[in-house]
Amino acid sequence: MGFITGILSSLYWTSLLSTIQTVVLVLIALVCCMHTKWRFVTGLITGMLWLQFNAYHATNWTLPSLLISKTLQVEGQVHTLVTPDESLRFTLKVHKINGLNIKSDNVKVRISWHQPAFIPGQGQTLLMQLRLKPAHSLANDVGFHYQQWLISKGIRATGYQVSQLRPKIIDDSISWRQSLLNTLIELNLKNKGWIAALTLGYRGLLDTQDWTLLQHTGVAHLVAISGLHLGIVASLVFLLLPLCLAPFSRKQTNLRLISAVFATIVACLYSFLAGMSLPTLRACLMLVLVSVLMIYAKHLGLRRLIICCCALVLLVSPLSILTASFWLSFYAVCLIGVILWKWPVTSQSGGNWQRFLIAARLQLGLCILMIPMVAWQFGFISLISPLANFLAVPLVTLIMVPVCLAGLCLLPVYPAGAQYLFGLVDKAITLGVKGLSYLSESVAVMQVPAPPLAVWFMMGIGLFICIIPAFKWRGLIAVLLCVPFLSYLMPVFSEQWRIEVLDVGQGAAAVVSRNGKTIVIDTGPSYNSGFNMADAVILPLIQRKGLQAPDYIFITHHDMDHDGSLRPLSTHYPDAKVMSNTDSCVHGKQLKWQSLTIRLLWPPAALKESENNRSCVIHISDGHHSVLFAGDIERKSELELVEKTPIQLKADILLVPHHGSKSSSSTAFIQRVMPEFAVFSTGYLNRWQFPRPEVVKRYKDNHIVTLNTAKTGQISFIIERTIKVKTFRKDTLPYWYANQ
Repeated sequence: MGFITGILSSLYWTSLLSTIQTVVLVLIALVCCMHTKWRFVTGLITGMLWLQFNAYHATNWTLPSLLISKTLQVEGQVHTLVTPDESLRFTLKVHKINGLNIKSDNVKVRISWHQPAFIPGQGQTLLMQLRLKPAHSLANDVGFHYQQWLISKGIRATGYQVSQLRPKIIDDSISWRQSLLNTLIELNLKNKGWIAALTLGYRGLLDTQDWTLLQHTGVAHLVAISGLHLGIVASLVFLLLPLCLAPFSRKQTNLRLISAVFATIVACLYSFLAGMSLPTLRACLMLVLVSVLMIYAKHLGLRRLIICCCALVLLVSPLSILTASFWLSFYAVCLIGVILWKWPVTSQSGGNWQRFLIAARLQLGLCILMIPMVAWQFGFISLISPLANFLAVPLVTLIMVPVCLAGLCLLPVYPAGAQYLFGLVDKAITLGVKGLSYLSESVAVMQVPAPPLAVWFMMGIGLFICIIPAFKWRGLIAVLLCVPFLSYLMPVFSEQWRIEVLDVGQGAAAVVSRNGKTIVIDTGPSYNSGFNMADAVILPLIQRKGLQAPDYIFITHHDMDHDGSLRPLSTHYPDAKVMSNTDSCVHGKQLKWQSLTIRLLWPPAALKESENNRSCVIHISDGHHSVLFAGDIERKSELELVEKTPIQLKADILLVPHHGSKSSSSTAFIQRVMPEFAVFSTGYLNRWQFPRPEVVKRYKDNHIVTLNTAKTGQISFIIERTIKVKTFRKDTLPYWYANQ
């Protein structure tokens, strides 16, 4: 427990340990290990030092500043599986940069290659022409924390293949998994993406629609090879092998021991087949531990077994604490233990009907008690998850997975037989997907807000109290523990209003909210791959904060970095009124919204200028505090604004014109607005080098606080009597794994 606690404590470190701190901890651990009463402290420090060692090993290499965004010759081995597509994304394990060996032997970079000249394979060694940046990502209160995922995988840079140059293949040999995947893709199968996920643990062939269906029905765990799959495969081997060996064995032969060893070997091979991903590795380690205990006739209680398994997993893979799957899997295992403790399975629990009731009770209890964790991670609750899992789990684990593995074994030696088996699974998946689609359409998914982790924890304790033995005031205590969560579901009425300036890379997007109502100002960019800021950031923010659909969507101008995600956002919110510089956003117009005054200061109706200079300039005020959204106006429009509307330009918060380009933010404009805060919405190491140093200096010379989303992540302004500022990287998630 000390070792586990020491590793988990790193989740709250703002930085990794210094050399002096490490030396002091080593000395303390040496003293403590001499006294048995201090074993917990010894384990605690050992866990901290073990995490420090692994985290340093994963992050010690940094892309030199002179090489950032330069075309580099990078030699490396393809580390992940790759399938044909118009735009490839894979991880490269780097050996050389510009012909020079790098010092570290475990440097990985994440590569994008648009319209590839050929399809590389896992195991190949390539010489690529790349432009790289240090590992970095969008940093918002909601959405996928990509940078944390990169660190958990040991990826230190991201980049892309320069399109006009062709990589060279130095070593053409591909891995066994890649070869099997290539053969699988060539088969005439309708649902090859699902089959690849069940067989090889590769989910790259599943599209957005598939993932939405899986998440809304609560069965996404079935397409990730994890403890459930390995446990079923190992159990089948353990139960069937004695029946097969019994006619050929002697009485002295310990078939139980042989079966345990062989089942463990099969589970390890299955894990290797799935690429030893973190969920697979955890499940494999747990099976090995259980098998060793069985072989040596040792018994551990369920509680101690879970603790030992957790310690073993963290010993092998300490950085797995940065992944959601670690918490989901161990939380689920603990819940199974709680359910079996509350409703134990005895030797008298026989009969098919009794087995059915036990399975139903376990599935229902697991789904209900998983609600706080799932809702905290994903922001919604699947109302049909218990039914979908009850139907899908036995079908997938007991039938589809064994048949897929049998087909995979036949694939190299008897392709026709493999095709037949995979064809059966293919038909079963088609029927299963139709059934899940019907369930998903008939019962809606309930979106839930995103209260603090402490609120979810209290709700989880409340649900747990409901199933433990009765005691006085049990119901009242459980209800009181759930009250903080229920309060987040109630409508909010407050004089407070908020401005969320979102981190959308090189672009702009903001959400203004009051009394649960919202308006959106610009939507950020979208990309050819289909990735857009509406689905990635804006929609999750509105849903997780429990806000209503936007009343207005303002588009300052029609450049891709400002309106690129308008289409998916307006599709999701068709009733929101869109106002842009080409229609209803004109000088002199004024709106009243939630007791706030919205003034449109620019452009004049007949203005004929560039798209930037015709940006819609929006001033929002509550009578005491105000914010000015300046779009991408440049110096010429700034000076006209200063001349025509000098008084109305005054604001406490300024969204800096044109992301801080040198063609904007004239001294006259700055001194007329004279904000307390100036916000630059820019992309990390963007090609235009925004904000320009001379522009930042002009704001600082006027004693204005400058904030840059590329450095701070999402910036939240909470406005009431005063203005409070909160940034994602400093206040929400100021920890080492989010800010490397």
